[in-house]
Order: sequence, then structure tokens, then C-alpha cells
Amino acid sequence: IDLLLQKLLCIFPAARPQVDSHLDKCLLHFASLAICLARILSLRTKLLVPHILDDLPSLLEGTIITWTNQIRDVLKLDPETVLKHGGHPTPGAEIAFWKNKAGHLNFLYEQLRSADLNRVLAVLGAAKSTYCITFKHLCQEVFAARQEANDNCRFLGTIAGFVETLEGEEDLMALRSVFCPLMHSFLLIWRRSQFYNTPARMVVLVREMCNAIINQSMKALTAEMIYEFIEEEKAHDGVKQLKVILAVLRDFQSTFFDYKAKAADECPDNAWRVQNSALFKRLEQFQDRKSTRLNSSH
Repeated sequence: IDLLLQKLLCIFPAARPQVDSHLDKCLLHFASLAICLARILSLRTKLLVPHILDDLPSLLEGTIITWTNQIRDVLKLDPETVLKHGGHPTPGAEIAFWKNKAGHLNFLYEQLRSADLNRVLAVLGAAKSTYCITFKHLCQEVFAARQEANDNCRFLGTIAGFVETLEGEEDLMALRSVFCPLMHSFLLIWRRSQFYNTPARMVVLVREMCNAIINQSMKALTAEMIYEFIEEEKAHDGVKQLKVILAVLRDFQSTFFDYKAKAADECPDNAWRVQNSALFKRLEQFQDRKSTRLNSSH
């Protein structure tokens, strides 16, 4: 198609403005469709490179704008988004998030280093386009974000086994055995990771740990189970399970505070300075409801 258009332009040079405009619109429309499909199919972000014509900088500037929007969409990916919208993700979602973001950024990184893309920038640079400098700054943001995502992905991989137990262990008493190694591993991450050692990262991960424990507690004593205990006159079994749930919730918080004290000793310049309400609000609300139910059973 490009070759045919160029031959036509040689025959009808006066048609160049209309052809340029048509090419520009077609490229941007196709890129927009590709972006939508990529989001629907959860594919990696592909930066489409047009056929380069030295005398069409406006077309290439339109391409840079499309690339910029695509890259910004990836950079804006935030692990806290689901929490901010009232969701209750578990730590497995955090691990999956950073793995996914690292994949997107690694794919972008390879494309940004490609010869085709750099030819586009070279043409715009020769034309003294202001888009060129701005896009190069954006590339630096991608390189920095890629380093963070890969680092976070690598370190979070060390707790994947504990997270699997936290989310899948049906025996609440057995669940307690994972709290210490999980917190110990998190403290090691906090000390050694270049990026996963900020209050924002802690808030997300600990809240997700709380969500996982709440999920397992809800499975351990469902409404149906309570009705069965009442019908079979085994209310004492329900009370016993309530006590187990409350013990597990307290044990998790106690384990966290033990390691918070260790963090203050081992890394005083970056201790765990986070408000308890930012971490345990939902867990404590759940705990209060269970305590009220337990008290009303006596």
C-alpha cells in the first residue's frame, strides 16, 4: 500500500496533502484499535512503527503522541487501584501485578531500543521536533519503572510459597504457622530491596495479607455452618470456632508488631512507620464483629 501511494504521489504531486492527511488518520485509528484489543486480550503494549517518510514529520509526531499515551497507560498501572475502588485483593494479586507490569515494561524496553523506533526519533531530531526531547525523557521514566518492577517481582517471588499457603490453607490453626516466616521474609525484602521498602508498598501488602486471613476465616465459619450448629444443638462447636478465628486474627497482628520492633532495631533509618489504622482497619472491623457474636453467644 505504501509503495502504491508513493508511486501515485510521483504522478499526482498535488495530491500529497490529502494523502498525508489520510495516512495520518488511518495510522492513528489503527493504533487506537490495536490498543483496545491489547487491553481486552491482556497483551503486551505494541508500539506501531509507521513507514518512515523524511518529509512527513507531522505523521511521525502523531505516532509519538500515540506511543506516549500507550506508555503512560503502562506507567500509571498501580497495585493499589483495586483497594482504592473498594476491592479486597490478596497477596497473590500483588505478586501477579508486579509480574504483569514487569512484563509490559520489559516489552516496551525492547521496543524502545529497536532500530525502527530509533529511526523515527532520528527523523524527528533532524526536523528539530520538540516531541523528540519530550519522548526521550519519557523513555527514561520507562527505564526507571522497569528496574523497579523487575526488582519488586524478584523479591516478591521469595514469599510466593507462603502466600500460597496463606490463601489456600483451610485449617486455621495450621494457617498460623505461616505468619512468622512470612513476616520474616517481608523484613528481609524491606532491608534488601531497592524499591519494596516504602510505607506505600507495606500498606498494600499487609492489607492484602489481612484480606487473605479474613477470607480463610469466613470459610472456616460460614452462615450455613452456624445454622447447622444451632439446629443440631452444637452451638458450643460454633463458639469454639469463633474463638479459633479470633485467636488467629490476634496472632497475625501480634506477629506483625513483633517484626515491626525488629525492623526498628535492624533498620532504624527506615523503620515501619505506618499508622495501624492504615493496615488493620478492615481486619479489626471483622474482629469486632466476631467478638460481638462471641459475646452474644454466652
